[in-house]
Amino acid sequence: MQTKKDKGVFNTFFSVLLMVVALLWISFVIYHENNNLSLDFSQFKWSGFYYMIFFGSLASFTNAVIFNTILKVNLKKNIHFFYSSSLLFVGQMVRHLPGRFWGLVYQINAAREQISPLEMVKINYDYMVISAGLTVVIPTSVILYSVKGPIGVSFFGVSIFFGGFLLKKNVHILVIQKIIHIFPLQKIQLMQNIHPINSYSLGHIISIFFWGGLGWIFYFIGWRFLGLTFEPFSYSNLYLLCAIYSIAWLIGFLSILTPSGIGVREMVFIILTPDLEPTYAAIIAVIVRLWLLVNDMILSILFLMINLIQKGVKYE
Repeated sequence: MQTKKDKGVFNTFFSVLLMVVALLWISFVIYHENNNLSLDFSQFKWSGFYYMIFFGSLASFTNAVIFNTILKVNLKKNIHFFYSSSLLFVGQMVRHLPGRFWGLVYQINAAREQISPLEMVKINYDYMVISAGLTVVIPTSVILYSVKGPIGVSFFGVSIFFGGFLLKKNVHILVIQKIIHIFPLQKIQLMQNIHPINSYSLGHIISIFFWGGLGWIFYFIGWRFLGLTFEPFSYSNLYLLCAIYSIAWLIGFLSILTPSGIGVREMVFIILTPDLEPTYAAIIAVIVRLWLLVNDMILSILFLMINLIQKGVKYE
């Protein structure tokens, strides 16, 4: 009979295995993308790319704050920031593997002793809805603002207010409950009982939107340094390109059949930028993919090491 200690050893081994496989996969993708850069152009400047990594890391840090808030709300207790950040970033790195669900598998396995699998599914669902919502609202607002300023501003204000109201009322949970109710599987239906109504306070919502907005500011600044990374883009409207790429990223993310949305987001980005030379559009897609992959790798290793150093620190 398998003891609790044996299960702990297996869970640790499985988590480490997923991390190693994900690191190898991302290293392969980075190597492949780097070869593309070398073959396609010679004006790539690493100094600008380092600034992109810096501001991209700051943007990702704000996501860690949001994820920690979601954990606190769902578990109704304070969660150590390094612990939740390690779960988020390592899971994010593992999510690049084909199938997209491996990140959740890692998080469930790594946090099994503190967080039930069902709670982890719910936490990820909340995080996905909030992230996707911001990825729709903010880029769309920028695109509308570039066309006609007041429309973009109005759309942003209304969307944030409406989004806060929906989150406050847990509409995303009510919707998924209605969808899940169609299926006769009892284990899936259990999800209906793990989220109490109105668990997100106004303070939580303001905090989530504040950190989410700050993260997008850092992300846009990172895109601005794309002009230093590749000189032909110095005079481009990089904020608008960032907004368009973000929409393409979301579509690629939803295409769960391709690892990391490879091919899909690049194709969508090229389609959505008809005024941009297709070669340049492809170069942007490659640079940004390389940027995001390096960001995920750095942050996952960093917070994993910090969490290991802090091992033994329990919930406050």
